Amino acid sequence: MWAIPEPARGGKGWVRHWNGRSWRKPALPFEPWAVDASERGGVWVVGGVRDDEVRGRPAMARWDGRAWHSLPVPPRARGVESLLTQVTVEAAGQVWMLGESWRICLDEEGEAICDEGSYVLRPAARGGPDRPTGLWREKDEALQVYRSTGVWETVARMGMNALGVNALVVADRGLWAAGFVSYDNPPTYSYGAVWRAER
Repeated sequence: MWAIPEPARGGKGWVRHWNGRSWRKPALPFEPWAVDASERGGVWVVGGVRDDEVRGRPAMARWDGRAWHSLPVPPRARGVESLLTQVTVEAAGQVWMLGESWRICLDEEGEAICDEGSYVLRPAARGGPDRPTGLWREKDEALQVYRSTGVWETVARMGMNALGVNALVVADRGLWAAGFVSYDNPPTYSYGAVWRAER
């Protein structure tokens, strides 16, 4: 079992690995944001390196059974900052990743983040049946899942009280999401919540 307690900040990070007897903390040369694994695809972790509050460079690594090995990330356009925030490893070994990107602009207080967006790194092999990949995002008070055909599908309307989704599981009969909601505005308390979308 692999887990990340919370996204790290400010340099190197680690993930936790349960070996059946105890938790280990293999070190990483970057800040981990997400980890996933499959029997054929191995264990992958994604994240990035933040130079300061507004600058970031994406990073990814694969576990060889003893240590993490950093892998090259496809370059972004010049002047674009980014981090990798999600990874999903399918049973067949295909790896999908979601990144967040932005540019640096100037406001009255100095440097700030603007032109935020997202992008998907997908396997080189194309084709096969249309299916949800396990990548997800929140947009316009809805939960959307990225499909292998390259489109975002809305699978659940969460409403204005939904504050965030922390995890998504793609199953044969549907999709399950876990997150948190608040019942007042502005939010002062949050409560755990689960969403289910039947297929």
